[in-house]
Amino acid sequence: ARLFPNPAAGKVCLRVKTENNEMLRITITDAQGKTVMQQQQAAQARQQQDIWLNTQELAAGLYLVKLETKTGMQVLRLGIE
Repeated sequence: ARLFPNPAAGKVCLRVKTENNEMLRITITDAQGKTVMQQQQAAQARQQQDIWLNTQELAAGLYLVKLETKTGMQVLRLGIE
């Protein structure tokens, strides 16, 4: 998975591709570890999918975006301007 643009202002795209049909759980946490956004999204097997996240409510700074599926987890850094 990857995030762009990064740093972001207003919205950011999370591009994912999974091997199986899966539910994705997306969690964004701030520098103190507080969850500031969470959502679930269905992903289809072997298809690139762009998930747009609204970041307008987030203060400028660094965040962690955790992407979880039943088969694994990935953590990405996100900067907000």
